[in-house]
Amino acid sequence: MGATSARASASNPGFNPAVALPASAAVTPSAELVNSDGSFYVVGSTGPGTGCALFSLSHNGSAAAFHGRTPGGVQCTASSATLKPSGGLVLTSQTAAGSVVGRSHDSGASFAWSAASGQFAMGSMAADPAPNAAGMSDLYLLVRDVTTGLPRIAISQDGGATFTLGDPLVNAVDIASGQWSGPGPLPLAGTLTARRDATGLHLYGVVETADSAADRAAQAAAKTDNLNRVYAALGTVSASLTPGAPPTVSWHDVEVYHAPAGAGLNHGTPATAVDSAGHVYEAFADGRHTFFKSDLTGAGFNAAAAPLALDSAAAGLPAGLDASVAPALGAGGNGKVDVGWYGATGGGSTPDPSADPKNNWTVLMAQTVDGGATWLAGTASPSTVHTGPAPGALQLAVDQVGGVAAVAYQADAATPGTPSLFATRQCTGLSAVTGNALVDDCVAPQPATASVLPGSTCPGPQVRDAAGDALDTSAAGAGGSVPELDILLAQFNAVDPATQVATITLNQASTTLPADMSAATWRLTWTQGTAQRYAQAVLKAGAVPVFTTGLVNSDGTLAAGTAVQGAINPGANGTITMTLPLATIGAPANGASLQNLAATSYALYSATPALGSVLIDRAPDAGSGAAFAVGQVCAPSTDAPEVPAGALLPIVGGAALGFAAYRRRSRRHTQ
Repeated sequence: MGATSARASASNPGFNPAVALPASAAVTPSAELVNSDGSFYVVGSTGPGTGCALFSLSHNGSAAAFHGRTPGGVQCTASSATLKPSGGLVLTSQTAAGSVVGRSHDSGASFAWSAASGQFAMGSMAADPAPNAAGMSDLYLLVRDVTTGLPRIAISQDGGATFTLGDPLVNAVDIASGQWSGPGPLPLAGTLTARRDATGLHLYGVVETADSAADRAAQAAAKTDNLNRVYAALGTVSASLTPGAPPTVSWHDVEVYHAPAGAGLNHGTPATAVDSAGHVYEAFADGRHTFFKSDLTGAGFNAAAAPLALDSAAAGLPAGLDASVAPALGAGGNGKVDVGWYGATGGGSTPDPSADPKNNWTVLMAQTVDGGATWLAGTASPSTVHTGPAPGALQLAVDQVGGVAAVAYQADAATPGTPSLFATRQCTGLSAVTGNALVDDCVAPQPATASVLPGSTCPGPQVRDAAGDALDTSAAGAGGSVPELDILLAQFNAVDPATQVATITLNQASTTLPADMSAATWRLTWTQGTAQRYAQAVLKAGAVPVFTTGLVNSDGTLAAGTAVQGAINPGANGTITMTLPLATIGAPANGASLQNLAATSYALYSATPALGSVLIDRAPDAGSGAAFAVGQVCAPSTDAPEVPAGALLPIVGGAALGFAAYRRRSRRHTQ
């Protein structure tokens, strides 16, 4: 108990040692929320088509779990809305066709998904604290208008199964059209939250815009996107007069702060929060400072009043801070607020200090229990998490029962250029609900399990991946492992001077599909020069597998492929092999380097064909494996296992899997 780090004093916030979230390499955190049992959900993404990754951190901060990937992959967000039965979680994401929404009744193990709609999710969603007549929370999802690009609301009364489009957050009466219409940077919407009082339900958002029509035109020519005006978007929710129809939301925009033209207050998405008394808080950053402003209702902000620079005002911060980005807000009781952000030291005095390559970034949190009059701060990460220009996003959530905060952030100090997600829970400091000192009930995380060895050029395999991270998050899959799509290894071998063989090793290869899938794909991609290529096997239910190779288009789609020979070799550690005549892969010369090797597996679920194929596993989790030289001859491999015998590999639920030693076959390569 009480295994904390980075404590300034008993009253300053101190945090548990951070836990590395399994299978989170290259994942950017996009949302964090509190589960009904006090644990914390973290949602993240690695980009379009890669799905939203769902993780959890235990209430005591000691263990993390990976719950799998879901459809989509951009603007991922979630809400622990009230659903029937309990254990509800709603997750939304953006695909090329629009938004998709998943509803879970088992705490994120499995989801029932709706088909894509025409609206594009913007990464934030709020839920009515009071259930409707059907026992579900009305959901309010930020979406991007397909015509204007402006943020607006989509409303669901059935737990996310269907949505009705509402009004834009930008009220043309409050914000001049020149700030959002025509050429130039579009407004940026931040977080969205909801609160009920005696008058009904209210929504709170935050929007940033450029200075004026002239400023937007100049920025369009200069290709910049500096947003210097911050607005509180205040939404009043009214019940429809038509029985069963969704409520309406009318928006009033109040300017929070008007910085000089050219200032960029969009170094990270702006954040808003509202406490139990209805006081409204805003946070935003310009690259040098993280700013904070508050108002009793949100309607009384004075745009001319300077905001508070938290990195200068809070007691307990590291000395020498010269850059700040990516603020995140959480509010609890009356006047009680937590703010997290990335702060840096070591940089110079430049127009954009956050871009300095000498910056050493740390995760910070400041808290106030008197509405912002005084602040105490601490370091949420144990040391530098990133060196160089600004890191990615950061998320913060506050447990509304105990008042502790949890922070999810990216760090690549150990693997520069390939960040992973980490999460940590507050142990000491003040409760954001009561304002009293917290009782330290944190539990120290278990020692890290053995990691997967990196791939090698010789003797290979070029790609390695952990077992147990291919999870079925469909309604029928219930979060179970899918060994048939669980990639362990991927490699090239030279067969003769004119032929290469690509091999993908699976946890359990099979020529039949799981019952809830209508098709599966296993794909190896690589680059040679400027061209990216693929070789893949596609197995449809009741059919023979089809093997092809071809080019990957610049937009990530696949060009029509050439049929090649291949085989699925069933069994534990079974393989998929594809025979690739050099003429079918661009006729690379002997010794040419095949780089950026990665393997992926996809499932097409029978129940949701409209969603398309969903990414199930990627090997490695981020980045790429070792390069391979065409025709290379490696020394005969030894009997050393690919992964140390008995090495513990992380899987779901914070458990570990003893991965038996895999005995490589002795191989000889010929030219």
